[in-house]
Amino acid sequence: MFKLDRVPARLIGGAAIAALVVGTGVGAEAATKKKHKAKPIVRVVKIAYQGGCGLALVAASATPGQCVAGESYSLTLKPGEKFISIDVADNVAPDVPAVLWLGTGLNAPNQAFCTTIKNFPAAGTQPQLDLFDGGDPSCPGSAFQGTVKVTFSSNPIK
Repeated sequence: MFKLDRVPARLIGGAAIAALVVGTGVGAEAATKKKHKAKPIVRVVKIAYQGGCGLALVAASATPGQCVAGESYSLTLKPGEKFISIDVADNVAPDVPAVLWLGTGLNAPNQAFCTTIKNFPAAGTQPQLDLFDGGDPSCPGSAFQGTVKVTFSSNPIK
């Protein structure tokens, strides 16, 4: 019968070294593996439009969704989407004044832009877009008819 008190010291030492080598190898392998990066979220929505929301002169003190003519476009964010990029392509005018609304109610926070805005930090869950019929001296154009390409992303787009 094999007695535990007679186990040679070499056998115990060898087993300890083998365990250490195996354990170190597993640790080293785990340390060299790259972490899996989450795939960036990118969603593109195209919207056809006919006419603008009214004159851009009233945008600074207006309320989102209260267009005199035309429509206001809801840009509902999905989980993980943090940035909005918008590109307006009008069939008549090269430039189109627009406002991206970041809240609701009278004098809601907003960002005016001319034709394109890139990697705008999205706030809230229901941003809205209004296109305007001229009246903006910094963007001499008007929303006649065309398409809006909206890109939602989790990271800034290059």
